[in-house]
Amino acid sequence: SSLSFEEIWRHFSLRIEAHQELTQDLATDRVQDYVDKALGIAAPHGNYSAAEHGLGPQILGNLNNNRIYERIFKFAWDINGITDPLQIPKFIEDANIHSLGISVGSEIAMMLKPHQNWVTNVRTNYADLLMKHSGDVNKANMELSLYRESMRDSEIDYGLWGSNYPKLKVSLTELARLGNKASVSQGLNSSNVTFLWADAIANSLYAKYSKLR
Repeated sequence: SSLSFEEIWRHFSLRIEAHQELTQDLATDRVQDYVDKALGIAAPHGNYSAAEHGLGPQILGNLNNNRIYERIFKFAWDINGITDPLQIPKFIEDANIHSLGISVGSEIAMMLKPHQNWVTNVRTNYADLLMKHSGDVNKANMELSLYRESMRDSEIDYGLWGSNYPKLKVSLTELARLGNKASVSQGLNSSNVTFLWADAIANSLYAKYSKLR
């Protein structure tokens, strides 16, 4: 692999730290602390899908509105109770929270239960395209750019990434396995936190190979 797994481990370690803080904040009812981290406001590694597009403040609307904080906190509490990840896209859709689409919502779920839940966003779907095209970067970039040309961002987020959600489990599990192999070959550890590890690898693949970053 031409990816630097030292770099991936640095990114992954920040994400594990964020996962631990989020889990603790949720369990101890630290509502504002939890929500600011979960929406990527306090630090981007709480939710890259939200932080990258500045969605946290949009979701909250008025930062002083305690009700919206409680609503997001309850959303997270409820999504954390889901035992079948395939229910997550419909749960997010039914919650109908302004600007909180499948990317942000599935990342909230993954950051609480990274062994069970995965995120569907541009990075994980790009990794899926790379695997579908057997590592052919040009084909993956072409397919991603076709999506971008034919759909508005909101359609991609709510529609395409949502419909792709179920199949990502298989490709991200395989990505984590291949990543472990490559990491060990570079003299580093492997990880069993499947979907957070796969997400860190997908982040690196997207940064290195995508023309759309």
